[in-house]
Amino acid sequence: MRTFSPIVALLVLVLALVPAGCAGQDSGEGGPASALAETEANLAALESGDLSLRLLAAGTGEEGGEVGIEITGPFALGGGGELPVAELEYTEIGGEARAGTTFVSTGEKAFLELQGTTYELPAGMVEGLRGRGGDGAGLERLGIEDWLVDPELTPGSGETDRVEGDLDVGEAASDLAALLAELGGGVSPLDENALETLERATQSSRIVIVTGSEDRLLRQLTIELELGVEGTRELEQTLEGLGGGAALTFDLRIERPNEPVRVDEPVDAVPYPG
Repeated sequence: MRTFSPIVALLVLVLALVPAGCAGQDSGEGGPASALAETEANLAALESGDLSLRLLAAGTGEEGGEVGIEITGPFALGGGGELPVAELEYTEIGGEARAGTTFVSTGEKAFLELQGTTYELPAGMVEGLRGRGGDGAGLERLGIEDWLVDPELTPGSGETDRVEGDLDVGEAASDLAALLAELGGGVSPLDENALETLERATQSSRIVIVTGSEDRLLRQLTIELELGVEGTRELEQTLEGLGGGAALTFDLRIERPNEPVRVDEPVDAVPYPG
């Protein structure tokens, strides 16, 4: 039977990333730094919403494929040792193939819906999800203020503002890899050689942050990278099957921030066979 532990570990990471902090480099009043600083100050107040997270690697060569993950659904972060309230659909993407499962948490119990069966997860598998709201989850180590190069502030759609700029690939990759390693995401911290390889392979990069123009709550964090893998053996092996290059996208969006979330306990759940 397929193990559930990696999926739950990934969901721990996702719920930790929801309130990721960010700050700008320009100090002008009303500029990008001001918008981002206000957003960062309000991260502790971001407790619920409809989450959409997509991590995708798409080949840019003639034989390029597409691999990645997508997680969507409502969430409300837990506090005081409680589980979050969430109904998150997890989808693995591989070319035309799609494989999905759904993580459900009522705040008291947690479940996994897989291949038509709903399993109630034991406490030990979801312990890391308890009380993550407001504890920072190690995100104070992320130096996102160093990720944006020459940020620009423009009006977004609806009642939002948009800040975007080039991405400092080395800073971002180093911080994210360190956080993934800390949270058990199956990634080791990047050494100097790995960072140099990634920077050398990067052909273009962009980061976009969208924040509410009035409430300054995070709505979107998008990172786009275009890599040329030829001549970089490590990346050729990692991104095997994607052709001569790869377009990497990390896209995190939160709609209906701080709106109420209710998730009912699934019916006909069976114990996890562990």
